[in-house]
Amino acid sequence: MEKSSSIPRTGKYIEDFLEEYVVLDLETTGLSPVTHEIIEIGAIAFQNGIKTGEFSTLVRPKMRISGFITNLTGISNDMVKYAPTIEEALPGLHGFLDGRPVLAHNASFDLGFLNAAYERHFSTPFPNDYLDTMRISRKLYQNARHRLQDLTERFGIERDGAHRSMADCIMTQKAYECMREHCRREGIKFR
Repeated sequence: MEKSSSIPRTGKYIEDFLEEYVVLDLETTGLSPVTHEIIEIGAIAFQNGIKTGEFSTLVRPKMRISGFITNLTGISNDMVKYAPTIEEALPGLHGFLDGRPVLAHNASFDLGFLNAAYERHFSTPFPNDYLDTMRISRKLYQNARHRLQDLTERFGIERDGAHRSMADCIMTQKAYECMREHCRREGIKFR
């Protein structure tokens, strides 16, 4: 039996190096998409290695941001006081993504939060296919560590603004392109 195209689908993992993608990073009030909230969304679109657009917003959560999260991200309760709610921010993000594949580092974290937000606000799972620099790193460098910090150290990428969405997007994109170049040089193909 064929599935109806009107039935929402969850995006699938793509293990490849694409020419067009949107790098995405979220900052949150904690680790659980069930009990914590998104406080910052950053997304940068690339085509053929060239930035073609960006989307960035702070998000006002219903809960207070803890001191730990403020120390980690630099995002305070005062900063998000007049920011849009997630209900107000999601349509803009959805329009910006426009169905393009999403690239994230440790994508299961970001997509867990986006799936929860999409389910709550659109009654549908997050639909975009995705790529994950952590999973690619694990495949290419099996005996190494794979945090974003480890990838930036491995490839000599500056870490200015770490734990802010747009800065993490830039680091993730550079790591992805470094791994693409490594595979090109070594003749490694995923498919």
